[in-house]
Amino acid sequence: MEARVERVDGVARVAFAGRLTFGALGAFRKATEPLLEDPGVAVIHLDLGGVSHMDASSLGMLLVLREKAEARGRELEISALAPCASVLLESVHFQRLFRIVK
Repeated sequence: MEARVERVDGVARVAFAGRLTFGALGAFRKATEPLLEDPGVAVIHLDLGGVSHMDASSLGMLLVLREKAEARGRELEISALAPCASVLLESVHFQRLFRIVK
């Protein structure tokens, strides 16, 4: 999995590409954890448009990130859902927990 991070005006956009699975946990943390500690970041925007596969462990990664973001007063949103991400997130009703921008 690849993650590209861009910061603009308090919004950090993380664009993921490839397989978002347990094997990608290190890359996921490397991309997102510095954003949690950056006082200049108010919103963390996850772009899942380039994700080719997601599994159950990716749901856990998103939930942990959400918990950490809320504890630090950061807003977390998800957008550009690839078909595999859309099906998985909708099937587990993540729209109740996350702001999902279509």
